[in-house]
Amino acid sequence: MHTQLARRSRRYAGLPMRHALVLAFGAFALASAVQAEIACSDVNDLERQFLRAHISSRSTIDGELDRRTAQLYIERIDGQKLLFLAPEAKRLQEQLTRAARDIRNGNCTQLRALHTDLVARTKRFEDEVRAFVSSPSFAIDPNAEIVLDPDERGWPKTEADRVRELRAAVYFQMSGLENDGRTREEAKQRLIKRYELRTKRVREIEYTELLGGWLDAFASALDPHSNYLPPRANDDFQIQMRLSLEGIGVQLRDKEGVAVVEEVMPGSAAKLEGSLIKGDQILEVAQEKGDYVDVAEMDLDDIVRLIRGPKGTKVRLLVQRDGSPPKRFQIEIVRAKIDLEEQAAKLEFREETVGTRELKLGVLTLPGFYGGGDPRNPLERLASRDVRRLLEQARREQADGLVLDLAFNGGGLLEDAVRIAGFFIHDGGIVGVREGFKTLPLDDPEGGIAWVGPLVVLTSRVSASASEIVAGALKDYRRAVIVGDAATFGKGTVQTMLPRREGDALKVTTAMFFRPGGASTQHAGVEADVVLPSLLTPDVVGESNERFPLPSESVAPFLSRSANAALGRARWEPVTDKTIAELSRRSALRVSREPGYEKIREELAERAADAGKLKLATMIQRREKEEAEAEARKKEEAAAAPNPVPPVAKATPGGAPAPGRTAAVAPVAPRPSLTGDDESEEPKRPDLDEAVRVLADLVTLQPPRS
Repeated sequence: MHTQLARRSRRYAGLPMRHALVLAFGAFALASAVQAEIACSDVNDLERQFLRAHISSRSTIDGELDRRTAQLYIERIDGQKLLFLAPEAKRLQEQLTRAARDIRNGNCTQLRALHTDLVARTKRFEDEVRAFVSSPSFAIDPNAEIVLDPDERGWPKTEADRVRELRAAVYFQMSGLENDGRTREEAKQRLIKRYELRTKRVREIEYTELLGGWLDAFASALDPHSNYLPPRANDDFQIQMRLSLEGIGVQLRDKEGVAVVEEVMPGSAAKLEGSLIKGDQILEVAQEKGDYVDVAEMDLDDIVRLIRGPKGTKVRLLVQRDGSPPKRFQIEIVRAKIDLEEQAAKLEFREETVGTRELKLGVLTLPGFYGGGDPRNPLERLASRDVRRLLEQARREQADGLVLDLAFNGGGLLEDAVRIAGFFIHDGGIVGVREGFKTLPLDDPEGGIAWVGPLVVLTSRVSASASEIVAGALKDYRRAVIVGDAATFGKGTVQTMLPRREGDALKVTTAMFFRPGGASTQHAGVEADVVLPSLLTPDVVGESNERFPLPSESVAPFLSRSANAALGRARWEPVTDKTIAELSRRSALRVSREPGYEKIREELAERAADAGKLKLATMIQRREKEEAEAEARKKEEAAAAPNPVPPVAKATPGGAPAPGRTAAVAPVAPRPSLTGDDESEEPKRPDLDEAVRVLADLVTLQPPRS
């Protein structure tokens, strides 16, 4: 069955999609993508299709699967865990678990009833917030605190707990709105409007969206990477894999009623502008002229329509980035139609001096394993073709070593990952793929070695699936030194896309993969040989944080003895434990002195001190400290200028403060940087800088090549 599926579908090994247009619906919303005209009578057949294709040994839908589906459905309609009390949520989960069989039999009255109740609860929520902030005695309580992760917080046990948590959330929201430059009254009206839109959005949920949300919950109950994709989400997925985007090139998802950046596509207008990163929250949108529009709780389709526009026009965004404290800033992006294929994989060279040696080192950045159509077609653009071309360039320019940067590579096409890993060994098994009860090793399909020089692979916690295949194979063969976060994401499964005539699709986990050494990357990921400090800790990012992940397994090793066969002089030097120990020692010494990593250590300490909670007073203090430091830097720069010119205060769009005023909104977005303050520069990458230095050490430690 799985082999047949693979033949008529593309297999995808990447991070979980939640999706370009909402698969995991957030608080107060079930789905916002256009749904296929599915009916309740279709649910049974679609659930059976998921079950037949899935890698798990489940042959029937049992009570445990129904319980998981109900749990996910409730968590997604109340992502903030404030609509229901804990006893109510428990009772509702039991009701939906019992109703799962009725839904499969074509009776979806329970979903309709739940939607009616959801509308009523959301309206009550709106009325409570309006009454609270409209009270003459309302004042922001600086001692308010919230637990940042709703899953850790859980549903409130009593009504008093719910009211207290709601009011704490309002204090934080009001503080943020006021620090955007609004008066107290303006902030109140904006917040009330936000909750009115929330109610309107829930009231307008259509019946097919209820069914789509249930199907997606069922798929995710099998494992976190299986999904039901409505037509538009399916279209966006195909666009992503073919690297062809219009507009600003950002994938959005709905998280608890907020539009969150899921991915900034390589080569897109947003990527070239350089400010947005994964996880940023888009709060307001404005055109080149006109006022900002608050998009909180707005339907995600409507937000996308606001952001999209003709090539050459501008869109302005008010963005919030989580942190301690969260930061808000404005950016302006010129919309463009960009062929992302031209800017996917790229190669640059760096000069490093080690002792008396001057080294030329290549950095090959691969953001994803992209491609579409038939890989046998020589005209088809594939990541593997781009990488081979860049490796040939590195050889022609006589690079002494190479860094393969997979730090932000969330995966992609499985077959292309196998081809790329094969460029660095002669031949042999790259990954074992288990479909059903049989594990089949996928070998290097071409043979020969495209790069025989010293190799470092840079990874992070967001390096997932297909990128873990490459990193794991090169580590097991001792072909490369792995540098980066302690381990990669830990996604060891492969998904198959099953399109339907209606335009929607099923994304189903159909296989698990294994490294040549026999271990699966599921949960554990690929451990780094040289570990760098990182904000992406396991409690923040990783397979272990997903709901209902599949367990890790292992198989017999299938390492090839001819992976390093001599072909003339095309033979690479295996990495030894002694070499890794020396590389780690040198790296640790450098990192201990690196200012960029000092900032990471400080933020990790602050995060540990917060213990998952955030106090409003602490957030305000940190914000004021950052503003004071920024103002001091401005004065230093002005004093150092040849002819310092006093800044002229100008009004900024959307009610944001003029430069020089104390506020949380910066007129220019802070880069995802940990070193340097020049916003005109490219984002700093201390991890990449250190990976290059590790490579320089590796070149000097390994025997010279002919």
